[in-house]
Amino acid sequence: MATETTAAAMPWWTMELAVLRSEWRRVDSLYNANLATMDECKLIHNAYRSAVRRAKRDYWEREAVRIEALAAMRYTRLQKKADAVPICHDGVVAEAVADEAAALMTLSRPAPAASCLPPLSNTTTQLSAS
Repeated sequence: MATETTAAAMPWWTMELAVLRSEWRRVDSLYNANLATMDECKLIHNAYRSAVRRAKRDYWEREAVRIEALAAMRYTRLQKKADAVPICHDGVVAEAVADEAAALMTLSRPAPAASCLPPLSNTTTQLSAS
């Protein structure tokens, strides 16, 4: 008896994965009937597995950003209840909860250190020396 999975069970599932999976199952059946080679089967299976890993990674990266934003919004709501000082970012006071969450996310992710930035080109250095 086969059971159907719901979208909630695999929220990362896409139609591309469904097509790749059906192609892999088709080739696997052909291989079991000695009508396809092991290399063909492995090629399709590896493509399917890497697509699944990519879909899961992309989904969880999007979820992490969404969860972080919700946590920031929840924090600002709690702060409003405690009559906290409003958040000021770039000289602008954030009034809406979404604005406060965006400001908190910006403040929690500092700019990269100067050592992480690529070196300036020689032309820029020559212009500033002139």
